[in-house]
Amino acid sequence: MVSVGYIARLLAGREAVVCAAVQTSEGPRSVLIEAADDHAYCVVIFAVVYFFSTSGCVWWVVLALMWSLRNSETVERHVGVIHAVAWTPPTIQTIAMLRSRSVEADELAGTCRVAGGAPARLVSVAASAAFLVAGTAFLTSGMFRVRRQNGVETEEPTTCRVRVFCVFCLVSAVVDLSCRIHEYVATVNWLASSDPRLNSTVQLLEIVSTLVLGVASGVWIWDADTLRSWKSLFDRLVSKRDR
Repeated sequence: MVSVGYIARLLAGREAVVCAAVQTSEGPRSVLIEAADDHAYCVVIFAVVYFFSTSGCVWWVVLALMWSLRNSETVERHVGVIHAVAWTPPTIQTIAMLRSRSVEADELAGTCRVAGGAPARLVSVAASAAFLVAGTAFLTSGMFRVRRQNGVETEEPTTCRVRVFCVFCLVSAVVDLSCRIHEYVATVNWLASSDPRLNSTVQLLEIVSTLVLGVASGVWIWDADTLRSWKSLFDRLVSKRDR
């Protein structure tokens, strides 16, 4: 769903999202918006990207916890609580960022994000770090639990895939958090010294680390069972049409 925000920005165009038309002596010109939270396109795209990016972090923690427990009955019994825990923090964070007017236009990506030097950016970084630590703790606990079973690893294929997926998400989360910390520190130093040292490569790497989770999700979903399910659905649709 994070990619939906970037696709919407691509369809709408850079100027429609982060620019506004102003009247000058030379005629109307398009300039970078200052009050991003008053710009409809900017607010919508920010909400989509930020909400689903944060929810992705929370769901990674939930997935690591489920793998650590390895008890389907416990998970099914508390599925309502799991969904409440997974969707509530992203909702609160997104609303808080919009209410505190901590959204700014990103000239490089043509989208909107949490203001680089605002305290809200520090809160966002701290939340990401907390999710990373929690997920890593659950993932490590699950790995040790598996190794303690009869002294060898006796994993089912699905359990092995969950572990690989969690590790892949862990690497992506570490890269994303590192980029956010670097960007926050660089922005604070820039505002203090008026010496711009922001690295566009770091910003691009942050975007890639977010979108690359879609590749991991695809690897998780598209297996032999999925292909068989799609084939079965296609066969049923064709048989109905022939009737």
